[in-house]
Amino acid sequence: MADDKLTRAQFAAKLKNKYPQYAQVPDDHLVDVVLAKYPTYKDQIMDVATLPPGTISGPPKGIAAVKAGGYGAVAKAADWIKNNFDLIGGTLGGAAGLPGGPPGAVGGAALGGAAGRAVRQLAGFAEGKPKRTNAEAIKDIALGGLEQGAYELGGWGISKLGKAIAPAGRSSLLAYGARAGEMGPKLDRLMPEFDKTIARTGGQTPKTIGDFDKLVHATERQLNTEFSIALQPIAGQPVVPITVAQAIRDQISPNLQKTATGRATTSYLKRRALDFETQTWSIRELNAERELITKRLRAWHNAVASGQVAQARVEGHIAADTAAERALKDLLYDAADRSGAKPPGYFRILKQKQSDLIDLADYVAKNKERLSKASMEREGGPFMEKIHLRAYGHPATGMPGGVMGISPSMFADPEKQSAKAIQKAFPEGWRKAARVVRGAVGGSLSKEQVDALSLRLLFSNDAQQEGAP
Repeated sequence: MADDKLTRAQFAAKLKNKYPQYAQVPDDHLVDVVLAKYPTYKDQIMDVATLPPGTISGPPKGIAAVKAGGYGAVAKAADWIKNNFDLIGGTLGGAAGLPGGPPGAVGGAALGGAAGRAVRQLAGFAEGKPKRTNAEAIKDIALGGLEQGAYELGGWGISKLGKAIAPAGRSSLLAYGARAGEMGPKLDRLMPEFDKTIARTGGQTPKTIGDFDKLVHATERQLNTEFSIALQPIAGQPVVPITVAQAIRDQISPNLQKTATGRATTSYLKRRALDFETQTWSIRELNAERELITKRLRAWHNAVASGQVAQARVEGHIAADTAAERALKDLLYDAADRSGAKPPGYFRILKQKQSDLIDLADYVAKNKERLSKASMEREGGPFMEKIHLRAYGHPATGMPGGVMGISPSMFADPEKQSAKAIQKAFPEGWRKAARVVRGAVGGSLSKEQVDALSLRLLFSNDAQQEGAP
C-alpha cells in the first residue's frame, strides 16, 4: 500500500542512519545507486515510476546508453570531488610546497588539507546537511590538515627508503674503482659502449682495474674499427689537408725565436706543416695518419711522464702531433658526416666517445700503478702505524692512563676495494637480477609526490566506503 511506502528522502535517511559513511552523499544519488544495485527496494519507495504489467525493464540502448553513461560518470566525478576536497587540497598543497623540501611539502599538504576540509564542510552545509558546532568544525578541519600532512610525510619517508634501496650508479662505482671521479660524465656516456664490447667479444666482465684497463682499450679499438668501416665509401677521395697544416703553423708563437730550442721547434713545425699543404692525401691515408699520431702521442706522454726523455726534446713533436690530431679528427669526421653513411651527427658523437676513451685510458693507467703502490704500502706498513697508543697522566690525581685507536684505512687494501667496486659496476648472474629489481623498486619509491598521492588514495574516504546494503 502507498501508506507503507517511503519517500526518496526518507529512504535515504534510513540508509544514512544505518551507514554513517554515506552521510555526505546526496540523497538522490544514494537512492539511485542503491536501487540500481538492489531493484527489490523499489517497492518500498512511493515516487519510483513503475513499469506497466508484463514489460521487462532493461538497460538503455543506443544514444540513451551513451547519455546515461555520461551522466553517471559526471555524477561520480562530482561526488568524488565533493567528498575529497581535503585530499585534493593536500595534494595541491604538497606539490606547491615541494620546492621548499620536505618541510615545505609537508606544511603545504597540511594547509591544503585543512583548507580542503573546510570547503568540504561548506559544501555539506549548502546541501542542507546538519551543521556542526564551531568546536567540531575546527576539530574536523585540523584533523584534515593533520591527515594530509601525515600522508606527505609518509610519502617523503618512503622516498628516502627508495633511495636507500636503489643501487649506486654503475658509472659512480667505476669512478671509485678506477679512482677517476673527474671522469664521471664521460663514464656515463661510455657505459653502453663497454657493455657492447663485452657482448661482441664474448669476454668476461672486468674483475680488477687491470681488467678494466683492457676493456677501455678494447672499446677504443672497437670504435676505431667502426669509424674506419664507415669511411670506406669515401676512403679513396683525394684531399689536400690545408686545415691540418694551418693548425700546426698556429703552434708557432713569436717567443719561440728567442731561444735556440724555440727556433729548432719552429723549424720542425714548419716542416711538419709542409707535409699536409704540399701533398694530396686520400681519406684512407689521412685516417691511417690520425691513428699513427694518436699512438705516438701516447708514447710521447708516457715517456715524458716517466722521465725517460727530456721534455724539451719532444715539445715540438708533441705540439705538432696534438694540433695535427685535432685537425685531422675535425676534417675526417666532417667528411664522414657529409658522406651520408650514417645519420647526421653520428660521427661527431663517435668522435666524442673516442676522445673520452683516450682520456679515461690515461686515468686508468696512472691510477692502476698508484693503487698497486698503495696496496703494497698497506701490506708492508708497521703494525704500530695501523694502531695508535697514547699514554697520559690524570691532571688532578696523577694516575696514569692510556688510549688506543686504529686507522681503518691502513687495514684496507686499496686494490681489493677497487676490484669490488668494478665488479659491482659489471654484475653477473643473480647479482645482475638483484640490481635490476633494486633499481625498479627504488626508482618507483623515490618520488615523494607520487608516494604521498598513493597514500592519500589508499586512505581516502572512497577507499573506506564499501558496497551498499
